[in-house]
Amino acid sequence: MKICWVSWEDICKPKKEGGLGVKNLEVFNISLLTKWKWRCIHDHNALWRDLLAFRYGNLIAKQTCSLDRSWGTKDSIWWRDLMLLEKDLSQNQNFFQRAVSCDVGDGQSILFWYNKWLGSEPLKDAFPELFAISSQQLVSVGNAGSWRRDQWTWDLTWKRQLNSNEEESLHSLETILVDVHLVAESHDRWKWSLHNSKLFTVRNNSIFKVEEKVIPKTINQIKHICWAWFMGKVGGVSGSNISDWWNSPFLCSKV
Repeated sequence: MKICWVSWEDICKPKKEGGLGVKNLEVFNISLLTKWKWRCIHDHNALWRDLLAFRYGNLIAKQTCSLDRSWGTKDSIWWRDLMLLEKDLSQNQNFFQRAVSCDVGDGQSILFWYNKWLGSEPLKDAFPELFAISSQQLVSVGNAGSWRRDQWTWDLTWKRQLNSNEEESLHSLETILVDVHLVAESHDRWKWSLHNSKLFTVRNNSIFKVEEKVIPKTINQIKHICWAWFMGKVGGVSGSNISDWWNSPFLCSKV
């Protein structure tokens, strides 16, 4: 029985990092599912998106925050995979939520508290004391106020009267809300923060990119493997196998 001395993780690393550059199908599948999550929030005018929204509800809430990742037994396997994607990634949970942000248009597709649209974090994290007492925790930006004589006015409501500390927080929130200008007939524009184009592509491996490492011993290790192979010292490889390896070597010929 032959023994595999190289882990699959190392085989899938880029060649410049000492691997063979073999495509990691698990990571590639995650990238494809992430693309569908992106399209669910980005493709405003697609008919299939309208059908999904009719079947499964608010796509923005389900894809951009951890608010609702439930699924039913009659939901498609593909939809379940989308819902469970980030939950199954122990080291990258909520990666999609962290990577997307939004420029405000009419505000209809942005959750006021949950989505990242004003500053570097969701408002529920920036103002947790206000979020806790808000009676509009699920409200969209476009429904958190109204147009009055062509002027947008915020209309936030609370479960109770605010105390002095909460009043100070509200003043801070109102200060940054002053700079927000909604556009009545314009779609909100979602952005992918991990790419310069601000758009998601499957080829963009920023989420799962293996941190580049310089390994000074790599060349010496490869030379040692070659020597051990020829000397028949590697487990599972006898001298009779050397000729087969020589006819179709897998190691770099430049070593």
